[in-house]
Parts: sequence; C-alpha cells; structure tokens
Amino acid sequence: MNKQERFNAEASSWVKMKDLPWAKMRYEISHHFLMETITEKPLKILNVGCGDGIESLLLDDLKAEHLLVDYSEEMINQAEQFLSHAGFNSPYKAIVSNVYELESKITGKYDLILFHNVLEYIDDPKQAIAILKSLLSDKGILSIRHLNRYTNMVAPALFQNNLDIVEKYLKTPEFDSSFDITMMTYTGEEVEEFITQNGLDCLHRYGVMSLNNYIVNNEIKYEPDFYNKQKELEIYMADKFPYYHMARFGLFYCKKK
Repeated sequence: MNKQERFNAEASSWVKMKDLPWAKMRYEISHHFLMETITEKPLKILNVGCGDGIESLLLDDLKAEHLLVDYSEEMINQAEQFLSHAGFNSPYKAIVSNVYELESKITGKYDLILFHNVLEYIDDPKQAIAILKSLLSDKGILSIRHLNRYTNMVAPALFQNNLDIVEKYLKTPEFDSSFDITMMTYTGEEVEEFITQNGLDCLHRYGVMSLNNYIVNNEIKYEPDFYNKQKELEIYMADKFPYYHMARFGLFYCKKK
C-alpha cells in the first residue's frame, strides 16, 4: 500500500481524532494566534493538507473564498461531509493534489495559506514552501505548523518507559505516525531556515501544546475547568523561550519580503 492509499484507508479514523481535547486545543490555539496575526481580511484562503476541514470551519466568519487541498481523495470526501453537516457558509472548492502539483492545478494568488502538519509527509520542504510562496499574494500570510522533533521522545519516555525508542528518536529525525507512515520531523530552527531560504520573512514563531504531552493523565484533559486552564497557560507559554522548544508543534507565520 503506497502513501496515498494509506491516507485514504485511514481517513475515517483520523477524522474521529478531531474531537479529542488535545486535538481540539491544537486547532483553537493555532486559530487564536492566526487571528492576532492577520491585519487585513483575507479574500482567498488556500488550505493545503486540509484534513477533515476543521481549520477551514474556524475561518468561516471571515466569509472568504476557500480552496481545500489534500493528497487523499477520501480525506477530501470526509472534509466536505463535515463542512456540510457543520453549516459551513463560505464558498469553497476542494481538489485532490500534492503540494508539488499545485502550480499546474490552480491559478491566482491567496491572501492566507495554511500548511499545517504536511512537512512531515513530504520529501522536499524547501521546494514545497517555494511553491506556496509563488501562490501567496503580496501582503498574504503563510501559516506553517509542524511536528517538533525535540518532543518525539516524550511519549516513549513518559508513557512507555521505552528507552530504546527514546534513543532512536534522539539520533534520527524519522518518526512513525498514526498512519503507519514514516515521517521526517524537524526542529523549529530547521523550519525557519526553509522559510528564510525562500526569501520569506518570519513574522511570528510559536510553540503549540507546550504542556500537553507532559501531562500523563489524559482523562483530566476532558474536564472543562482543566481544559480551559490548560489552554490559557498554553497560549501564555507559546511565544516564550524556552517553552516553544518543548511544544509538540511549531507554528510559523510568514510573509513575502
């Protein structure tokens, strides 16, 4: 089974994960900082690696035109079903494509491009960001979120007490995903280098979920009071050194120079 077939096969189970408190919080925190970063209302939004569509739904109030892109046809189907049932009001189209084919499949410029948790699955992040830059409007914002390599060993250490896996992740950037696909994880410094090599300015850098992976008790994360307090602290820590190095995800907002 190739990578695209694996994504199609796992799409339904992936969609169910969006309701987990740590998934919900990841989207809410990313959205919080995005709203702080946007200075002009985007007219056209490109969501590359749109997944189940939840992050497009969070942008529905902007009443922009959306283009949803995913490598998995089944994921696109799931996203369209979800947005339909959720009452998504913004005009949108959805296509199946990988990031390297986008320039031949779409035209025009976009005021906001989401590129969230895609770097892990592709072969050439620098080229991918160059393509997205070519689709970005002059004052547009490119949002990049990625798995942080520094935290790969946290779960094996805290939850599994497996030092062999810890050693593996300390010495290699490869990481096995829930799709049973080997991913390449990156540090924030590596991602920032991809950004600057493409002639983009980094407006903001955040760490998303600096606490979550260090809280062993998952059950308490479902409690509303705990959830709200954790989210408050996650937002407070997100742009502060050294906490963004400890976060499960790195988040960058970029624009053309």
